Amino acid sequence: MKISNDAFNGLNQIATATKMDCWFWLEEKDGDDIIVDLENDEELDYTTGLYQLSEGIVDPLSSMGLSKEEIEAVRYLFEFYGIPIDETVFC
Repeated sequence: MKISNDAFNGLNQIATATKMDCWFWLEEKDGDDIIVDLENDEELDYTTGLYQLSEGIVDPLSSMGLSKEEIEAVRYLFEFYGIPIDETVFC
């Protein structure tokens, strides 16, 4: 799956701000964007990767330096994959 630049950048910014970038990594492979679990050296499907990322998000995304467009792109991905997340993080 190829995600938007705003989603790609937003997810990377979340991973960095929450210090989950030690395991959560987005990269391009064969024209698609994939989530890699660096700790286990394996590719994760979006549902699993986003769910695991969501568990570490406690602060509003705006406090992590995401733009309005990045926040909306990330919100779309969480909704698209049915990942439950507290609505207050999208403030």
